[in-house]
Amino acid sequence: MLSTKRCIVFETSIGRCGTGPTSINPGGRKFLNQHNERIDGPDIVSMWFEDEGTPNGLYVRLFDKPGTLSGDILCLRRDLPPLEGHIEIDGDTVRAVDNPPTPPEEEEEDDLEDLSADLAQLPLIEVDASKHFLKRGKS
Repeated sequence: MLSTKRCIVFETSIGRCGTGPTSINPGGRKFLNQHNERIDGPDIVSMWFEDEGTPNGLYVRLFDKPGTLSGDILCLRRDLPPLEGHIEIDGDTVRAVDNPPTPPEEEEEDDLEDLSADLAQLPLIEVDASKHFLKRGKS
């Protein structure tokens, strides 16, 4: 899963579109979260954007179908249509979503441990050319 607070990156579209990472920002709204899935078909990208009128944000769901509106949006060839509520774009069909899912919970970052004391206990190994094969690096 790829997700950042500044932009949305779609791994699924990069190879197919032949471009680098893409981003979508409908109307300058703040990105809240993203969920990618594939269920026996095209990749599906669900996104949530900040919206004052809804507690969980504005929901947009795109199906990655090449040569269609939703596929072109994921490849940054076309813009999202004007958003007047939660929407789902499946190919060239735009549907309103009455009961959008809530955004997934933010994953907690791993706690980093200070391993310097453990590393200091490891022995230092001297390379002995008579015992070890030495390979020269390319310059």
